[in-house]
Amino acid sequence: HDHRAIRKFQDNDLVIPVAVIEEADKFKKGTDALAFNARGFMRDLDRISEGRPFGKEGIRIGNGMGDYSTPGDNELFSKTDPTKLYETVGTMNDSWGFYPADKNWKSLEKIITIREKCKEKGVNYLLNVGPDPLGRFPAPAVSLFEGLAKKAAKKI
Repeated sequence: HDHRAIRKFQDNDLVIPVAVIEEADKFKKGTDALAFNARGFMRDLDRISEGRPFGKEGIRIGNGMGDYSTPGDNELFSKTDPTKLYETVGTMNDSWGFYPADKNWKSLEKIITIREKCKEKGVNYLLNVGPDPLGRFPAPAVSLFEGLAKKAAKKI
């Protein structure tokens, strides 16, 4: 184990799920190498995150080893600084979770337009969809994902 491995992803964005953080936290006690590396990892992660609390999804670490700025849900940045990391989080309809009455799905063209606006400004676009109680994505969401995949395949 190498507690400094987190710093070896300089050209990439890295997501550390909260489950990984919890698991590392369990190994901190003791005097063996695993405990030493777990403590080192947690200290390094605390320095990188500048003491910000971890959200339910964990912590995102960009290639500058800092967290992303986010304007708010379904909002776009008016301007960005090329030395910083940005993301915007959007929904495919009006709901964050599964809500059967929400039939107001964005069109494929609308999602592509938002994605292109984000790309122009160097902003990551996170697209959310909520599965139903059985874990299935609604048919309109699947159709939108398929449309996005076809569009992406044409650009390759």
